[in-house]
Amino acid sequence: MNFYIKYNILVCLIFLTEPVHHVTGQLWSYPNRSEFQQLEKDIEKAQSDIVDLEAKGIERHQNVQNDIRILQLRLDAVSSIGGSSSVPCGLIGLAIKDGAHYLLQKRVNGAGWGSRQNAEAVMALRLADPRRFSVGKSLINYDYIQGVNDMFIELISELNRPDFENDTLWAHGKLAQYMVGLTSACKDTQSFYGFDVASIVRRQFNTFKSFFKSQKFALSWVVLALCNANLTEETTAMDILSANPGFYTFGIDEASMIVMALSCVDNSSYSTAQRVAEDSILNGSKPDGSFGNEYTTGLAIQALTRYSGSRHDVYGIIQKAQDWLARNVIGKFANVAMANQVLPALARRSYVDIKDLKCHKKPNTAPTLSASGQCIHVKITAKDNMINKTPFERSWVANGNKGDSMFVVMQKLEQQEPSFNFTSITFSSGEFIRSIVGIATDSGLRQYWQFLRYPDTVMPTGVSNTYPNNMDHYVFKVTTW
Repeated sequence: MNFYIKYNILVCLIFLTEPVHHVTGQLWSYPNRSEFQQLEKDIEKAQSDIVDLEAKGIERHQNVQNDIRILQLRLDAVSSIGGSSSVPCGLIGLAIKDGAHYLLQKRVNGAGWGSRQNAEAVMALRLADPRRFSVGKSLINYDYIQGVNDMFIELISELNRPDFENDTLWAHGKLAQYMVGLTSACKDTQSFYGFDVASIVRRQFNTFKSFFKSQKFALSWVVLALCNANLTEETTAMDILSANPGFYTFGIDEASMIVMALSCVDNSSYSTAQRVAEDSILNGSKPDGSFGNEYTTGLAIQALTRYSGSRHDVYGIIQKAQDWLARNVIGKFANVAMANQVLPALARRSYVDIKDLKCHKKPNTAPTLSASGQCIHVKITAKDNMINKTPFERSWVANGNKGDSMFVVMQKLEQQEPSFNFTSITFSSGEFIRSIVGIATDSGLRQYWQFLRYPDTVMPTGVSNTYPNNMDHYVFKVTTW
């Protein structure tokens, strides 16, 4: 059986060790003892196989359908949720873990999830598990934090283009979506490395208003972007979004986005339009519990978590849809967009919940303008293939001022970003880097942090005597002399 699924069967045992549990308003029944003991043996065997499976390089989705069939048979036999939409113990949890694993494995160092896809991945991971990212706390979940940095790097690079604001690839709702991603990563969208992203989104809406009038799916992202950032909504955008209720160019997908956008603003003037859209979604529910494909079902579930009407069967509809969705996505996550629409739904959250995610605020460390008045953004990458047991590579973006030395830029990054820290030794020639993120070199082993201009040009000067330009990229790499 697939290693990833075997490992996660353990999740179920947590629930099965108590006589009765309340889970989302339902009761978990106590399993037959002999079946429980057999399942325990299966778990022990699965655990003993993990190392062997990894060593053999077995793909995570190899024979996945057979894995799921066996998993469902075993778990259906020992526990169930009452009603026709029974979900095997932990299956939704497994689907969430599989989707998150898919995203983290798909990320490429330095590029994230690809052009204009990073925000979708970041918000999907954060909504799937809000504990994943805590600003100002210990260094946790490096893969996710690295993905956040990739998003920052991509967006800063794009924002620096002179033609960016009118680029339709960004102006037709994509920047608004990235604004939601920034909010999910606890970034101030009005002060993002010297850019007021919120103001740019507003200007794009006004410039391309005719487009947004016919594309309410995209317009919903504009409203969600401003609402999640706790900014005043565009009244004109809300009027367009709520016009002609019941007519949706893109069907349930569009109706779902409209529901989320309107519920986020929570203005009684638009309650009728919201309820008409909710009814349109509910009318699209199919006998198997789905709303069509996985993408549409994910958006529909998200929207129905915001339900404002009076029907009493909505909870059951959501539960049945989650059941269908979980059974149909494990092992089949195909792209970032799918994960973005499905993972929040499986976690019974929506894009609206981003505004309520907890962020541990940091002091304002925005750089003071230098005499030139020019802010710069510098990418810093640290690599180690010698000290750690597994290869290490992380990147960050530091904001500083024109004329700052690389050492000063690193000091500012340490203040700005909890996941970055370093130590140095002072010599007459300047600062010598001793450790980065706790990885310390050993002079006895002739190790040191080599300072390079990306990708592999050795710098003729050290960090104290190197003065970066905007969007320069430097690499620190553990090596030996």
